[in-house]
Amino acid sequence: MKKITFAFFLLISIDAYSLPGCPGMDVSNWDNCFGTYAWRDGRKYVGEYKDNKRHGQGTYTYANGDKYVGNFIDDKEHGQGTLTTNRGDKYVGNFIDGEEHGQGTFTWANGNKYVGEWMDDKRHGQGTFTWASGDKYVGKYRKDKRSGLGTYTYANGNKYVGNFKDGKRYGQGTFTYANGDKYVGNYQDGKKHGQGTFTFSDGERKTGFYMNGEYIPDMCKDMGLSVNSSGYEVCINKLIFKSRYGNWSMKGNSYLVIALLTIVGCNTNQNYDKSMLPDADPKVLSEVNSKVLISCMQIPVPRPPVPINPSHEVPTSEVYDQNDCVENKLSENERKKILNERKEKEEFNLEINLEDQKEE
Repeated sequence: MKKITFAFFLLISIDAYSLPGCPGMDVSNWDNCFGTYAWRDGRKYVGEYKDNKRHGQGTYTYANGDKYVGNFIDDKEHGQGTLTTNRGDKYVGNFIDGEEHGQGTFTWANGNKYVGEWMDDKRHGQGTFTWASGDKYVGKYRKDKRSGLGTYTYANGNKYVGNFKDGKRYGQGTFTYANGDKYVGNYQDGKKHGQGTFTFSDGERKTGFYMNGEYIPDMCKDMGLSVNSSGYEVCINKLIFKSRYGNWSMKGNSYLVIALLTIVGCNTNQNYDKSMLPDADPKVLSEVNSKVLISCMQIPVPRPPVPINPSHEVPTSEVYDQNDCVENKLSENERKKILNERKEKEEFNLEINLEDQKEE
């Protein structure tokens, strides 16, 4: 096998150097030849030419000391090649039109290493990044940043499996700590944000909503609010709303904001917490505020419970308070009217009987 490999590279070398030397110093006349050209700014190329362009195998040294060894097509690095920078970094892989594109391995001078897909000189697609510190990421990249599903393993034993966006944990994910703690839920900008469950190593759980890395009920407690107070409940609803929709723009979403504020913000007083309103133009806020208030006023006010009558006796007079509807009051008036008519009829009959007795 070694003999075959050696013979293969020997054939390439013989083929490269079998090209005739390029004539003179005028590059415009160089075609299907092997030549060396040096620029005044310090650049240098040694390799094959075709139609007066770098084409085929060659070595290009940049003015800043970077060096590329590999294939050229139409004067550009294209195909397999190796780029070594003046800082000591090194890329070995595919090039297209002078850019790192396709499968490749980049090793930094500090010990970091990336093996995976590239596009337009950037990490893009599936890849593995290993840090000199011991951290390791295996997953998707987009324009040089972790984006999509991936697994990040920390040198200290922590591990995250889930979604990334712009290089940060974003969306659904699972973070397992080296001490046995575990969080399963939503992330935003690298922090726990949204609905999730944090399970401690001793079995204790905190299930609910998080905002900017903090558990919302704990945030309300830290404000001095007691668990059973109405202010505590309002605080939780308010922070949940902000954690979900705090970064929204009112533009194009006013009807959705009105619906959400009606569902989450309306209270028993037919009003709502105006601090839940997103930032927007004052005129737009005024319109939204009016519509939310109208919606809140449509919600019926809870009535007090009807008192229980253990004796099952019919009360002699109807009892109602200010919350009773008009229909109940009308029915009472109708009852009084019937009673008065009955009383008048009885009195009329009584008068007739008395007159009959007098005649006898």
